[in-house]
Amino acid sequence: MLYPANYSEKVIEKNYEKLKNSPKVTMELLTPMCSFGVYSKDGHYLYGNFSPKNEKTLWDAYSKGDKTAVLSKYIVGIVRENDILIIRYPLTMQFKNDKLRRALPNAELVTLILFLLQLVTIIVLWSNRFAKKVNVELQTLLEATEKIQEQDLDFSVGSSNIEEIGMVLNGIDKMKSSLKISLEGQWLLEKQKREQVAALAHDIRTPLTIVRGNAELLKETELSEEQKNYCEYIVKGSQ
Repeated sequence: MLYPANYSEKVIEKNYEKLKNSPKVTMELLTPMCSFGVYSKDGHYLYGNFSPKNEKTLWDAYSKGDKTAVLSKYIVGIVRENDILIIRYPLTMQFKNDKLRRALPNAELVTLILFLLQLVTIIVLWSNRFAKKVNVELQTLLEATEKIQEQDLDFSVGSSNIEEIGMVLNGIDKMKSSLKISLEGQWLLEKQKREQVAALAHDIRTPLTIVRGNAELLKETELSEEQKNYCEYIVKGSQ
């Protein structure tokens, strides 16, 4: 699917003698990623497949001895018997498919982007999976807190495969046990208080009932107006 980054360079080295001595240079001796131009000794462009706008630029670069990254590619010059061959080639990975190579000339960048996309996809998938797992574990935690909020302490706190949540659940279980002991004592004390209040109310109500009954009987006797008023106060006050 991909040519190695130094593929063109190796082909040029392999065919160096043929490129130097061949009467006419053709692409058969080069890779599809290469381009070339044949110049006269004084720099006139003779033939090749360089674009017109690059013919002079590449000759000037060769003349100055600049062979690195000319127009994003490297160049090499081969002095032949009657002319000079300049070959321009990439030192990056390239797609073997011509259409892919034309559409995506920087295969290394594409490969890096694909790798990053794959990495992001894996991270997202694992994150979603972990989030679902955490949600399930948190549901156990939520149920435990709701039970305590409802004052239902007769339940079993679940466990968790996630260490941190397991520690929280363990803490809730201990808190539940402590709360149960504390609240049961408090509830017992409140129950005793209610019973004492009820007993006291009963003890008070009995003599008051007797007093009220006697006062009502007394009202039926011959009393002065003032005495009747006192009896009425006693009856109303004992209700």
